[in-house]
Parts: sequence; C-alpha cells; structure tokens
Amino acid sequence: VWFKRSFNYHPQAGKRAILYFGAVNYEAIVYLNGRKLGRHVGGFTAFNYDVTDIVKEGDNFVIVKVDNKRHRDNIPTDIFDWWNYGGITRDVMLVSVEPTYVENYKLSLNKTPTGKKSQRQITFSAKLNKAEAGQTVTLSIPELKVKQQLATTADGTVQTVFKVKNLQLWSPENPKRYH
Repeated sequence: VWFKRSFNYHPQAGKRAILYFGAVNYEAIVYLNGRKLGRHVGGFTAFNYDVTDIVKEGDNFVIVKVDNKRHRDNIPTDIFDWWNYGGITRDVMLVSVEPTYVENYKLSLNKTPTGKKSQRQITFSAKLNKAEAGQTVTLSIPELKVKQQLATTADGTVQTVFKVKNLQLWSPENPKRYH
C-alpha cells in the first residue's frame, strides 16, 4: 500500500525537524518531497528521520510504501497461523527539536545474581545526534529517586551502570511501570 499526505510547514528558527513514525507494519520505505529518506523493517518499533534540510517552508508531501508480505526467512515466516496486518499503525508526527538532541537511548535492567534482589543494577546509554563532548544528558526516574547528570564523550555518547534499591519488577499480577 502507498500512503501520501500533503502538509503545510512553517519552520521554527533554531530548531531541527524530525519526521517520527510510531510504527508501520511491516516494512516501510519513506519519501519526503520526492526524496527517499530510508527504509525501516519491524512492525512494532518507532523510527524517525531528521528532515531539517529536506522539508521546506509551505507545501510539502510525504509518501510511505508499506509492505506486510511474509517471507520464509523473516519473523513471522510465511507459514504462521495468523495474518500479518499492514499499514501505518501508530502516530506519525513532524516534531521540532533543539539543534542537539538525544538520537537514541537504552535503559535496561541487568540480571541479578541469586540473593542480591534488594539491589539491582540498571544500565543506561544515550547517543546525541552529533559527536559533541561535554553536553549534559540528565537521566531521571523520580519514583526510584534517580537523577543523574552525565557528560557526553567526544563521540556524543554517555553510559552508566547504577544500583537501585527496592525496584518493583513488572508481572502480570502486578504490572508496575516507571516513568
């Protein structure tokens, strides 16, 4: 399926423009004003493109080719017992961000050795949109009383491992989500 959307754009001075897709099932090829931005595979993950140098003042258009065909070597394979829905399944937004922004991040709970459940370790990493040392990235999880300010290295990344006490794990019986 091919989707097309025309829109009017007015840039904000000193900001970058990001075209954000919440999810497209399953493969997406995205074009803006006739220029190919890229390809994304994975029906349930968000992706985005920095379109600052492509989007223009006034009339613009975005085209998305969506393909949900199954393939023998993909997940799901072509012999699963359910149909692979296709289309743009979550929000699409054109957002304005600061010139330097967090391009990607990961926050994960490390496996805890037996008997150490009172203190668990969390790994956090982040990457800026450009290689720039000395920028401050703040990690905040108020419910766990975590607030860390980290300085980026020369490649624009930060990484830390820290311990938290009394972390409540998610379970079907008690689904806890931290903000």
